[in-house]
Amino acid sequence: MRIMNPPFIVKGCLSFCVGVAGAGFHAHAADAFVVHEWGTFTTVSGSDGRLLSGLQVDEERLPNFVQAHSGFSPANKGWNRPVSNVTVKMETPVIYFYSDRERAVQVDVKFAGGSISQWYPGRSGGEELPPLPQEQPTLEQLRALSPVDFSRPFAGSVQWNVTVLAPDTTEKINCPVSWETPQWPRARVPGANLVKGPPGFVETGRPDFSATGPVVEGFLFYRGIGNFALPFDVTVAPDGTLTLRNTGTEDISRVWVYEKSSKPDASFHFWTGKLPAGGQQSVPLQPAGSFLGKSGFGASLIHAGLTSDETSALLATWKESYFDAPGLRVFWIVPRAFTDRILPIAITPAPDKLERVLVGRSEVLTPAFEKELVDGFRSDGGARWAKDRYFLAYRERARQLGVVLPDNTP
Repeated sequence: MRIMNPPFIVKGCLSFCVGVAGAGFHAHAADAFVVHEWGTFTTVSGSDGRLLSGLQVDEERLPNFVQAHSGFSPANKGWNRPVSNVTVKMETPVIYFYSDRERAVQVDVKFAGGSISQWYPGRSGGEELPPLPQEQPTLEQLRALSPVDFSRPFAGSVQWNVTVLAPDTTEKINCPVSWETPQWPRARVPGANLVKGPPGFVETGRPDFSATGPVVEGFLFYRGIGNFALPFDVTVAPDGTLTLRNTGTEDISRVWVYEKSSKPDASFHFWTGKLPAGGQQSVPLQPAGSFLGKSGFGASLIHAGLTSDETSALLATWKESYFDAPGLRVFWIVPRAFTDRILPIAITPAPDKLERVLVGRSEVLTPAFEKELVDGFRSDGGARWAKDRYFLAYRERARQLGVVLPDNTP
């Protein structure tokens, strides 16, 4: 028996219940090899719907055993090289395997319009970047490189050759526990097979000590940065009314408008519904009901293809940066056809069933907040937001709204 981390329970305004039939998943004769995946595309837009750049900065730091491109910085989405025009963050895609037996599996993921810049366990192939000036360049040397411009076509990729271990394996997850961040173990789910990858940092049994060896984990993980058009946009009128638009050719099965106030326990769920292809919906902001209950976000994710355990893992992993952080944001289930176009995946041997549930997360600036940005950047260069995860996007929006800043403003 292997011991998995218990599901993380989100408390307070984010309490939810997904205790419905099919809480876990176990492979059986009818579907002996099943693969499930979840993740998100995050954007920040002005009140006029324009996507803002500068999204290469991480919101939640990754453990140092996660691998990345040369020039790695844990605080910059795997990039410590200069980049420009990053308008989309691909965050936390995790892939789970449910198999009746041990299998050797190859997974290939491509990213149309972006870079797969961080991954775990170690990859066997994938995109390569221009060589660095030396094996261990200084920060100054990295910053002197020509920026990678994501407004130009970029094609990322990652490949893993791993072993999906049998359900009754005696092997255990072996990443260095002392290196884990709070969010990392929350992504593990009961019932998913353990995955054995190539050598990486592993726990030795001695506190705060690690060695190298084949890595065992409960999933495959990757994330990245990019610039591409999404089939969804949001605008906010001066009176606070949101207009949601599905600009794509596939229906969006569920949309949620959500705001977290800076006041304690002041969370509001304004609207939820379906948005057909080419459709538009005006949403007046008003408090209403539970956001993550049985009839809310969690249940819709289960309906889209995730198990209850996977849904709990998703919500727990995103708790701090998605639900606890103040701001107005719109969540929407990305149509599967769009996911397959942007992130085509090939798994060998082919699974009997593959579920992919990507969620769009649109951070939206209101006219009232934009007025604060203009005043703040004019007075002190936006010092109050200097450590904010979206500082670069805020600075770009302030410039769009007429604030003149020196070219060398950090």
